[in-house]
Amino acid sequence: WYEWPFDLRPIWYFAGDTWQGYSTISAFGNPLLWWAGIPALCGAAVLWWKGRPRWAGVVLAGGLSSRLGQEKALLRVHGREHPDLLCRTHNLLTALLPQCWVACRPGRPRPGYDCLYDQVEGLGPFSGVHAALRGAAQQGYAAVLALSCDLPFMDDATLRRLLAARDVASSDRLLTTFCQTETGFIEALTAIYEVAALPLFDKALARGERKLSRIIPLERQERIAYSQGEALPFFNINYPADLELVRRLLAAL
Repeated sequence: WYEWPFDLRPIWYFAGDTWQGYSTISAFGNPLLWWAGIPALCGAAVLWWKGRPRWAGVVLAGGLSSRLGQEKALLRVHGREHPDLLCRTHNLLTALLPQCWVACRPGRPRPGYDCLYDQVEGLGPFSGVHAALRGAAQQGYAAVLALSCDLPFMDDATLRRLLAARDVASSDRLLTTFCQTETGFIEALTAIYEVAALPLFDKALARGERKLSRIIPLERQERIAYSQGEALPFFNINYPADLELVRRLLAAL
């Protein structure tokens, strides 16, 4: 057998009589190609590993919807034939990312989804992002794209713009998000959080800080400017008046 890899002896697979006569099947390979194929396969595996998406997604859907008075994640604002807001948001992320979780309250799973549960209840979106960062760290992802489930006008182009900005941001950035130029408001619920920010989240949890925009220092944020005229993708549903406005806007489209 030791002669086969060096082509000193052919590999004889079959020899015998067939209906066409006596036949043989053997392999006379090229040792150069055989041996060169091994590093080529290793190189291809390395390129695949480096080229794979290194971030996951999380749909923030663990809120109580108390201000709205009904479960916002299950709203079908685009029509009964279209998916609810949770499914729509999940679809947006799974089209772009290899992994997508849904952040849920303990004891309130979302059937059909890969759920992460808040470690501490009552902290709002902070708990969902914190749980997602922990999950990402355990599974080897470098960052998490967090997206609220109550954004009926969010679209693929906006998320791709966010991912592209994260790709070119400096290596010390821990947060990539959008910032409205007129107000300075940042979209903390449409943002990419680096797993390297997890210690800052742990410290924030210890001191009782729950506001996402205050956890990452300004100098470690990458902000994408947008104007009020570009704000539609970030419109979220919190109150009954917001829901009514969304329905009117959709009817006018």
